[in-house]
Amino acid sequence: MISIVVCSKYKDGSDIHRTHVKQTCGVDCEYIAIDNSENNYSITQAYNEGLKRTNSEIVVFMYEDIYFAAPKWGIILIDKFATLDKPGIIGVAGTQCLLKDNPFWGAAAGPFVKGRVIHQKDRDDLFLTIFGNEDGDSEVVVVDGLFFAVSRSALNDLSFDEETFDNVHFYDLDICMQVNRTYKIYVTNDILVKHLSGGAFDETWQKYGKRFLEKYGSRLPASVSNVECCPEQRKPFGSVDLICQVNADTYNNIRNLGVEDPPALPGIDSGIIAVTGMHRSGTSCIAGLLSRCGIDAGNTEDMLNRNFARDDNQKGHFENRYAVRINDSLLAVAGGNWANLPTQEKIDEAGKLKGDYIEDFSARFDGGLIKDPRISLTIRSWITYSERLSGLIACLRHPIGVAESLKKRNNMSYENALTLWYEYNRRLVKECREIPFIIVDYDRLDIDCENTLHHILKFFNIDMGIPEIKERAGDFFDTKLNHSQNVDSLNITLPKPIDDLYNALKAESIQMKTKAL
Repeated sequence: MISIVVCSKYKDGSDIHRTHVKQTCGVDCEYIAIDNSENNYSITQAYNEGLKRTNSEIVVFMYEDIYFAAPKWGIILIDKFATLDKPGIIGVAGTQCLLKDNPFWGAAAGPFVKGRVIHQKDRDDLFLTIFGNEDGDSEVVVVDGLFFAVSRSALNDLSFDEETFDNVHFYDLDICMQVNRTYKIYVTNDILVKHLSGGAFDETWQKYGKRFLEKYGSRLPASVSNVECCPEQRKPFGSVDLICQVNADTYNNIRNLGVEDPPALPGIDSGIIAVTGMHRSGTSCIAGLLSRCGIDAGNTEDMLNRNFARDDNQKGHFENRYAVRINDSLLAVAGGNWANLPTQEKIDEAGKLKGDYIEDFSARFDGGLIKDPRISLTIRSWITYSERLSGLIACLRHPIGVAESLKKRNNMSYENALTLWYEYNRRLVKECREIPFIIVDYDRLDIDCENTLHHILKFFNIDMGIPEIKERAGDFFDTKLNHSQNVDSLNITLPKPIDDLYNALKAESIQMKTKAL
């Protein structure tokens, strides 16, 4: 049997957490929730009290927002304590080297930090933090307190230090430093947990860090016996989007861990219009205008930055986070990103691996409009895997205008920006012919915005007169936000392939085709 101790913010503990822990443990376990609903305990007091109530040789301490990505973790723990060399504590993240100048265990960085943890900041923001790439188990000096198991015999007369660490910071490192005098501490990569938090390093954290250094400074730096604590070897560890690591079903299962009533599929079968084009080509502007005209871009809570204005986009991006992350993952799996383009063949191969995410998005998205410049590169996958994709709007902007904007925002060279402009537009027009699509010339939008919108809506069988368009969207478009309109004055000659493609696309724009101007 295993004992689990949780310091709970609920009087009777969290039913969701208790049920999840018992269902995934794989062995008999007792779940002890210390009622801290009125903040009567520090976490060290709660853990000491919980320890008194336990009846097992293996005692697990975990946060109430920890969930297990795979079952039978209890069986794995029992096996580890039976087979590892003198185990006292086993956790899922920690370090082989604890520095003297920075008490944060993660400050040791690679190759000293070990473990893997899924973090979830909100419903559609899950990422896997990879502290170390090794499989199996690694001996460490300390582990993180989000989840760790202790052998009762290792504790013996030890306890959590209630006087020094009466907060949530550094109590975990303290108990490890007590135990590692006589027992070994391990991180295992065979147990993967999800933590509904990303951590906080504020003034309170610094306060308790100083207390830790005062207590253990004479023992620092500290490292396991076969590792030399050499700060010069440090390399940063990183995080990857969970979409890149698992399929859509697994992703959704992990995403819903800890959710009492996971949202049901909305069952919407209406079409989705995609707004795309090269970055800095007015895609946000067009998406915003269409949203004003009644084409639903979805819940703002699901958009990047909740669609708040930013310096580089003062009226919002209108980008659904999940859709953007799908496109980013396709590019990442293909070996690139938005500015370092993989070949189209590699993107299409990534689409075959991750197409289930597009299917899942299409089933869950309750709007009718998505916007992301990256769709210019991933459009083949969207056409293949989204049954709801009913049309596409390609936003066109003069290549020099795009280059000027990217120079300002990303300090990108003209050469790189123009190459990207060419590839985004070339690939898009090559791949999008299978679905209804139109081109909108962003540079000409200021001449007759309402009339252009009228023709866009008409193309998608939405009947809306000019007076209503003016009422809905008249105050949204702002010519002042197009910061590089006078590209002719720059007197820059475009390479012929770029110039030819630009003129061809411009001739196909909705403004030219309808003689709207």
